[in-house]
Amino acid sequence: MSAPAGSRPADRDLWVFDDAPILGGSEIFALRLGRFAQRRGSPSVRIVCPAESEMARRCRDYGIEHLSASFPELGPRGAARWPGAVLAIRALLRRIGPHSIAIGNTARAQGYLTAAAPLTREGPRIVHLMHEQETLRRRSGRFALRRVGALVAVGGNIAAACSRALPGIEIREANLFLDPNEMAEPLARDRDGEEPVIGVLTRLIPEKGILELLDQLASTGGWSRAEIAGSRQDEAYAGRVEARIAAPDLSDRISLLDHVSDLRSFFGSIDVLISPPTGTEGQGMGVVEALWHDRPALVRRGAFSARDFEGLPVWPYDSADELGSGLGRVAGAVVPADEVRRRFGPAQALDAILAAGGMPS
Repeated sequence: MSAPAGSRPADRDLWVFDDAPILGGSEIFALRLGRFAQRRGSPSVRIVCPAESEMARRCRDYGIEHLSASFPELGPRGAARWPGAVLAIRALLRRIGPHSIAIGNTARAQGYLTAAAPLTREGPRIVHLMHEQETLRRRSGRFALRRVGALVAVGGNIAAACSRALPGIEIREANLFLDPNEMAEPLARDRDGEEPVIGVLTRLIPEKGILELLDQLASTGGWSRAEIAGSRQDEAYAGRVEARIAAPDLSDRISLLDHVSDLRSFFGSIDVLISPPTGTEGQGMGVVEALWHDRPALVRRGAFSARDFEGLPVWPYDSADELGSGLGRVAGAVVPADEVRRRFGPAQALDAILAAGGMPS
């Protein structure tokens, strides 16, 4: 539902600004935060995103209050629309007032908040949520993040990248999270002497490393079969994955699924999650979901954050030999449920944002 025109928001609101090009990890983070805040009762979370986006539709479905806003692309094609969009964001920041927090949840939204906030008297505190590292590699991104707002990095990998790119800037950390109120008890699995069943939650795009994983699995023992679940965002790449699965050294051992929504059943059918991305990654929502469902995980070393998962059954790998060694540890893995819920529950994420914005938790 959209906020009534001209209404004045209550103090201590969190306003999440997101251009929502897809319903990706950052958008899901914000929606989960909004649902948790609904149950908690304070602060309220409101989402500012394009009206036609999937994020706006989810807001309507979940009863999260949202406002429509335009975030024209920051390249030359969007230049003619920049001034109007900045002025609209400025007007909204004035309306929000000084006692709330405006959260930049994507790089483009952060750019518009950075442009509009200096033009706003008595506007809200700006907090940038950093979900990815690409912004930190751009000079314009580093300039904007230094100029306006506090930073909250999601996961140790992103926090370390922020510290390297922005020395001297205070970086607060939050973890990805699930809400125990929305989680059913994990399903137990009777392995019956079978070697581990592998699960992969991904998107079928090159940087997710599925082809590399398939090559490694073909030369690695210690597993019985694998289920790879992921939306086909790059059809050409998905075709290459299908062809590799059909090769004689892998055929009949791997199932390629589409996106799965019933994660409880998915994790109930596997013994270990493998996260194989070859690009720069954040914390890895799939790994957090595996732990919440009482399953260990193996993560390609380049995407692994040892600090985030210290003391938990999450292990790095690079080579096929390391992958095989990790699979050998699955049978004895114990997932400490209380620690997972403390470290990857919603309260820690909300507390980090409130602290960055100068609000008591």
